[in-house]
Amino acid sequence: MALDIQINFHNAVVQDMQMIATLPKTVIKWESRKYTTLRQAASLSALPFPVDLKKLQRRLSQLRSPGLKLQLVAQRINDRQRPPEDNHQTPASSLTFECVGMSTDSDVERRQDRGQAVSELEVLGQRTDIAQDEAYRALKRYQINHRRLEFLTDDHERSGGYGIVRKARLHQSSYLPTWLASHHYGPPEVVAVKQIKISVADVKSEVKRAFTKEMLIWSSLEAHPGIARFLGFYAKDDFSEAWLISPWEPNGNVREFIQKNQLEVPEKLSLVYDTIDALEFLHQLDPPVCHGDVKSIMTGTLPYEGTFAEYAIIVKIFEGPRPHVDGESRLSDCLQVWELMTRCWESEPGERPTSGMCRTAITFLPRCPPTLVDHTRSPELLENLGDLESWKGNYDEGLAYLEQALSLYERAGNERGAASVLRKQASVSYRHSYPLKAMKAASAALEKLRNMNDPLATAETLYLIGSSLGLRSENANALAFLKEALEIFRANSNDIGQCLERIGEIYRWQMNYTVAVSNLDEASRVARRCGDKLGEARVVLVLGSVAMDQYDYSQALGLISVACDIARKIGWNQGVCTALLRQSFIKEQQVDFDESERLARESIALARQYNSSWRLAQGLLRLGYALNHRGQLTEAAKALEKACALYAEISHVSFEYPETARLLFHVKHAQGNYADCLRWIDVAITEYRSLGDKLSLFHCFLRKGSCLRLLERFDEAALHYEASLVLASETGVNAQYARGILSHIVKTSIAWERTDIPPKPRSPYSNKTSSLLCDMKKLQRRIPQIQTASLKLEISPGELRNS
Repeated sequence: MALDIQINFHNAVVQDMQMIATLPKTVIKWESRKYTTLRQAASLSALPFPVDLKKLQRRLSQLRSPGLKLQLVAQRINDRQRPPEDNHQTPASSLTFECVGMSTDSDVERRQDRGQAVSELEVLGQRTDIAQDEAYRALKRYQINHRRLEFLTDDHERSGGYGIVRKARLHQSSYLPTWLASHHYGPPEVVAVKQIKISVADVKSEVKRAFTKEMLIWSSLEAHPGIARFLGFYAKDDFSEAWLISPWEPNGNVREFIQKNQLEVPEKLSLVYDTIDALEFLHQLDPPVCHGDVKSIMTGTLPYEGTFAEYAIIVKIFEGPRPHVDGESRLSDCLQVWELMTRCWESEPGERPTSGMCRTAITFLPRCPPTLVDHTRSPELLENLGDLESWKGNYDEGLAYLEQALSLYERAGNERGAASVLRKQASVSYRHSYPLKAMKAASAALEKLRNMNDPLATAETLYLIGSSLGLRSENANALAFLKEALEIFRANSNDIGQCLERIGEIYRWQMNYTVAVSNLDEASRVARRCGDKLGEARVVLVLGSVAMDQYDYSQALGLISVACDIARKIGWNQGVCTALLRQSFIKEQQVDFDESERLARESIALARQYNSSWRLAQGLLRLGYALNHRGQLTEAAKALEKACALYAEISHVSFEYPETARLLFHVKHAQGNYADCLRWIDVAITEYRSLGDKLSLFHCFLRKGSCLRLLERFDEAALHYEASLVLASETGVNAQYARGILSHIVKTSIAWERTDIPPKPRSPYSNKTSSLLCDMKKLQRRIPQIQTASLKLEISPGELRNS
């Protein structure tokens, strides 16, 4: 629907001024600078002339409301329509201002829209009436004799913006009886007849021009599954009647279909995707074709439904808030769609996404065609519901849907469907940081895909395996899988952004920042070109983390904040949580412990909301750091113990678990609880040993030795100091501190194996490191904490001597 205001400067007649005078004020400055508002201009009977059309068009861009996008078109009136000119007269012209989405009178609206269509056609092709007549005659091959149409008398009449759509049978002959025509030419086709609304106020020449233009565009379109096929038209010579004919769609339009059927979100997303796919097809034509009348799909209702006076809608757009997400609309189930809609409402056209960007945004969302046979959920629907629930943070519910889908596929012998579900199970487990489960499901999917020619599914599975290996710090293997997936994606011209982002992250973990940034920059370009906001948020988050690792905290905070804002808009809770955690770490490094604690608590609340054990553990670790720095040791210990319990349940090999246990050791040590200190330092030692981190083991043995000394378990302390010396020699760190402490251990309390050699106390002032006076193998059995070969001290028989 549209509202056009025709202003004819020659005869100084302003049409529909009463309506335009009611509009809110604008900031248009006319060429004479005498009229500063559209309302003020509309109250007059004429406007200053001449007007520089190009300058005026640039000034019209100051109207920034999405509901009042004014488009300036110069309409040249041909010589036959112009009044006589004299030396004091200017050639007559008219300006058409199209206010998309608004009208107050349906007849005015339709008449002015047609005038706009005619104006654009004349500007683009500089058509004359003769050219219009020629174009209309060229379409005669599509003209259908109205006697071939038999209108059905059921309740299938539908009302559209420009006419009434009626159901009819299109017979193959206009003169043969129905039975005979069917016998010779086949049964009639059920069609939709759009009867254009034409009133006595309409100018018939304008009706003909607009009607001709629409037929020219529609008849020239190539076949596309999302666009109705043009069958033909009927029009009277005087254009008092004009019909457009296309195949009848039994399910009606999208709005009717949604209202009639209780569709799930993935089914609605399928309709959204099909609609955008058709729009992209229209927009890529040369010249592009604009639809201009797309209705709401996700909610099944029109914007501002319930407001019937359209001038009131104009005021709401100017002054009222935009529509918002609520639970009833179920847009809250998929905030990526909502974020896409808000971008489409941007006042600046350059900031709105293209149809191709919209298509990319919907491509990776869970979607499947609607099921109309019965109300039972198909395996395709269950599969996509599982993916959707996972996105919302409902891990258990998501896996339950996927298990049902897998069972149905396997029962039907559908290997391709089963492989798809396994791939989604891997994706869900990876998304919730369960790498072992993700790798198991992805490997099973890859096994099924070996017998199928589906390179993209194979690449996606390889990507999931590589990403899961990355979570387990198996970086070399992860890169191999990811690079193989990237090669397949490139060969098939598919989205490579997600692979590049993961590769960049792994190079960041390896501290190869140059290669990491190179991959991330390419991923960022891909995401921005495609309008992939999720991909953009991922890349910006990792780039911020690279800056954080390099101690550029100012740049890191800026990038991570941008990523956090995008993640909030699209409902990517995991991304929001990760951004909050990294912001908390940076604030801790900047000694802003209050802000660090606030960010950590916000991340904890969000992680609990979407049931992410790993993010929750990370949040508790950051909270523990903040509370420890503030001297709140009891609260810090509680947070860290909860974090350790969560890490113990997660099959996730990372440095965070031993880091948490090590920090808990320090908190317990500060509390004077040395017995608990030993428990948590042993956890740290076990985890660091599995990670092969000898430097961290060196520090842990020093700290455990100090704790054993405080507990007066001197020989165990000496053994750990001896072990730290071995690690120091292997890592090349300075061991002077360990040697000094070891030489000050006063005496031994272990009953040595050689009972005939009594232990001799060591002088506290001796600088000589003592030797161990025992059978080393038996001592290792007594102290099971020392388990690996790198920590076993080799003592020759000659060293077993008296002190």
